[in-house]
Amino acid sequence: MKIPLNKIIRPFFITLIFLVMLEILSSSLVSILGFSRFHVPLNLVILFYLAIRLETPFMAFLIFLVQYTHSFFTIENWAVGTFIGILICRVVSKFRDLIQISNYALTVLVVQIFLMSWHLIYSSFFYFQTGGKTIFFERFIIAFFEGLMASLISYHLFSLLDKIWFSGKERELGGV
Repeated sequence: MKIPLNKIIRPFFITLIFLVMLEILSSSLVSILGFSRFHVPLNLVILFYLAIRLETPFMAFLIFLVQYTHSFFTIENWAVGTFIGILICRVVSKFRDLIQISNYALTVLVVQIFLMSWHLIYSSFFYFQTGGKTIFFERFIIAFFEGLMASLISYHLFSLLDKIWFSGKERELGGV
């Protein structure tokens, strides 16, 4: 079922506010704990949620807005992130019916696979530009643990996002 634009605006705006709050919270907690190179990719968890739950012709624009909002909290290249987001979300949308996020363990596994795929493609862009293999592998190890943190909380984030995006009756039917 395709969702019209008028049913996307309000929940998406709330989702962006939620993302900003999560970014502020995760940035401050990670800094307090002393991990300067560690960043939990909560924007990617939100993108994965949107790819699974929404079927809309505005998905590319939504991905852009999430990545652009995320760019206020990081120095990552939001243009490359948006391109990769569109690419991976198109793949996820094709397999939407096969992906199960109703179980905690499966959700953690599926989100981790999504995040590692994202990181592999993202790092490949920079590897081909710079040719630095050591940076690629060091960053992959860090990204694995960042993704694991995001994967472990993704099930609960999806529950909160379901409450933002869908009414009680729609949630009982499994979203859209």
